[in-house]
Formats: sequence, C-alpha cells, structure tokens
Amino acid sequence: MSIVPGFNLGKFTLESQLGGGGMGSVYKARDRKLGRTVAIKILNAQLECNLENIERFEREARTLASLSHPNLMHVYDVGTEDGNHYFAMEYIEGATLNQIIADPTQTISQEEALRVTIEIMAGLSKVHHSGIVHRDIKPANIMIEHSDGRAVLVDFGLSKSATDSGLTSVGSILGTPDYIAPEQIEGFEAGYYSDIYSLGVVLYEMLSGENPFTRNSSMQTIRAHCSYNPPPLKKIVPNTPKALSKIVEKMISTSPEDRYQSIAHLATDLLKVCDHPILPQLTREHHRPSTTHNPTINYSKKMEKVITPEKPTTFTNYTSEPPKIRSNFSFLQYFIIGLSIIVIGLLAILYIKNYPNSIKPELAKYGLPIVTYMPEGVTKIPEKVSNPSIIMQLKNGERIWGRVLDGIHTNKIAVGLFPSGQAEYPIDSIQAIIIVDSEALVDKVPEAGKLIKTIYSDINEKPQTE
Repeated sequence: MSIVPGFNLGKFTLESQLGGGGMGSVYKARDRKLGRTVAIKILNAQLECNLENIERFEREARTLASLSHPNLMHVYDVGTEDGNHYFAMEYIEGATLNQIIADPTQTISQEEALRVTIEIMAGLSKVHHSGIVHRDIKPANIMIEHSDGRAVLVDFGLSKSATDSGLTSVGSILGTPDYIAPEQIEGFEAGYYSDIYSLGVVLYEMLSGENPFTRNSSMQTIRAHCSYNPPPLKKIVPNTPKALSKIVEKMISTSPEDRYQSIAHLATDLLKVCDHPILPQLTREHHRPSTTHNPTINYSKKMEKVITPEKPTTFTNYTSEPPKIRSNFSFLQYFIIGLSIIVIGLLAILYIKNYPNSIKPELAKYGLPIVTYMPEGVTKIPEKVSNPSIIMQLKNGERIWGRVLDGIHTNKIAVGLFPSGQAEYPIDSIQAIIIVDSEALVDKVPEAGKLIKTIYSDINEKPQTE
C-alpha cells in the first residue's frame, strides 16, 4: 500500500512529507486522539525485508524514547501498522541547520554559532551519559526551531549503544563523508570523541561559512579527514577569538587522543571564551580517565570495548539565549595596556613641564610665556628648529610676525619681518612669543593661522621698523 498524504497509520493521519533518508521517510501527521501535530518516521519499504534494518530502526526509536532533554527529539509512540514500521516523535516547526547554512540570505554570527553548538553539546551530554554514541552529527541532523531558536539533535539512525555492539561489523564505515571522524573511516569503533569531532566540523562550517573537508567526490572528502589539517579559524575569520580557534582545532584533530574526551572537557574550555548558563552545568561532571568515556582504539588490532554508561546530568533553567563572548584580551594584557597608559601619561607630564626649556632655552630663560603649535600627527618638535616662524606680542599692543635671525643679542631679538625687512626688539618690550613650526599648515593650526592672517594684513598696510 502506498503511503501518501491522507493515509492513516494507526491513530495518525499523514499530512505531508517532510523529508527522507536511507533508513526512512518523515511525514508531518496529526494525532487524531490527542489532537496534536507530530512527525512520523516510517521505515523504507525496501528495507523491511531485512531483520537487521528493522532492528536498527526500532533501536533508533528506543534510543530517542529513553532520552528526555530539550535539545533532543522526543518520541511519543512506536508501532507497526499493515507491515509499516513507524514511530511518532515531536514535530518541530523550523529548519535544519543545513538549510540555514545553504541560504545566502542568512548569516550565522559567532554568538549564534556558539549558542547552537552549546545546546547540541547539552543534548550530546545526555546521550553520552546514557552510554550512546550518535555517530552522525551534521547540520542536516540539527533542527532550529523558528519560535525560540532552540537547537534540537535528531536522527539517531546510526547511534550505537554499548549493548548493541552486534549490529555493526568492525571495519564497516557508517556516517556522512563531510562530517565523519577519521577513526570511523578507518573502521574503528566510534567513541564520544567521534561525536565531538563531527560537532567541531559543524562549528567550523558555521563560523567560516564552509566545510574544510568537502571535496569534489566522497572519496576525496574521506581522504581529507584522514590527512588534511584545516587552517586555524583565526586565519580564515580574523575576528575569531584566539581561544575559540584553538578549541575548534582541538575538536577536529585527526588523532582521537588529541581531541576532547568528553563534553565536560569541551565545556570547560568554552567557558574561557564565552558565558552561557548551560556551560557551568556541563562542566560539573567529574573528569574521569578517557577509557571510561570512550572505547580504546588499538591500531594493531581492530577491536570493540564496552562503553560504560554514566550518571546523566540534570539540566535546570533551560535557556535559548546567545552566549556572551569574552574579550580577546586577558587580564595580563589589560594590565600591560593600563600600565603603559600610566607611564605614557607621566612622561607626557614631565615633557610638558620641561617643554619651553627644551625648545628655545635662550627665550625661555627670560620668563616669557611661549606657546608652540604643531601640525597634526607631530608628537615631538626637534630641539633645534631651523628658522622658526614667530609671532611676538609687544607690550604696546603691536604684533610682529617673522623669523628669528641670529638669536638674542644684548637683550634684543633680531627678526626677519614678513613680507620683507628686518628689525630688533628689546626683550623687555615683548609681552609674549608664539613659536610656529615653519612647516605647519595654517589650516592645521587655526589659532596661529588666524593671528598670522591678521598680522599679515597689518604688515601689508604698515611696514615694520625697529
């Protein structure tokens, strides 16, 4: 019997197909008894003749039914109707992360990428503490709910429990080429670190916009996972915090031993990058030796080891809020910057205090107020300014503009007048002197410029004499 919209499967009425995969197809359906919308996964007809496929399908339903967490898909019912194997689960109104990444009109910020990652980490923690490895973490298996942005991990078709070791032959490859861990490619048993690897690839893709391992063919992609080290995120996306770049680098390390061995270890390092209510709860688990978290990989002999289930974590005050990313600067960096500012300030005070004497000692010693104007960007005036322009304010109100000729002689200053001529002025007749750097532009020194223009006008009307 063909399965089409309107088809009744037990107490459920199918409405539309949502998607499909190698194991089964997913439909949006209506629970006629409870009056709620659900998602129904039905085992593909061509797989029903194989008992191993049926057992794998039912195992997925059992796995989901045994787990209860906001970031995991909930299973409501499981059954068989007219030879059709199915299970009903939570219907999520939203889109897969894969659809969001592929949509050119949408961008994923660092905060959003970390929020999704942290929420999937929370779901994975529940999965791992139940002794289960998901083995197929990828954007297509992460749903983002439209209403509040909740990230939900779905599709446990390839998940494996310690008690189900007989369903997978050692040496077989299960997973999606773009996100599969190297040890899965080589036929070794997947561990918790395998899920962390795949999640690291997803995070790298969200932050950079591309999967670093994807190639033109599946075989090339698989080889890349085993031999290619992607460039650090810091080089691809410069505004990525260095600590976050290091975390992702560790998550996608080729060697399982070099990766995080548990979600708790990963959460501990992520707390150094950002603040989020879920992270402290994830880090409360005791850090145990990796052999209790993951199977041992013996590269001389392919073998399986039972994964010891651990006590589940209880999550409280669930939130879908984005994390607050910490600054790239450490306390030591802030301390050095602050100390540098203080030192520069003290040096500036000392410089200003001794400024007149460092510019024109022969003028400063007479106690005349001296103001020096500089062009923008000049932080230091040479002690010896060649032919400096000066503006003198005489005590009788007269203003002089010119250049110092021969310095000070017999308590008089010789000035080459602008636009022409020269004269000497007694020191005791001068009220103030303004020294102007000869290369200073008038538009960059407005106060001096205004005075210069005024004096220049006066000089054109009345030549200056001694």
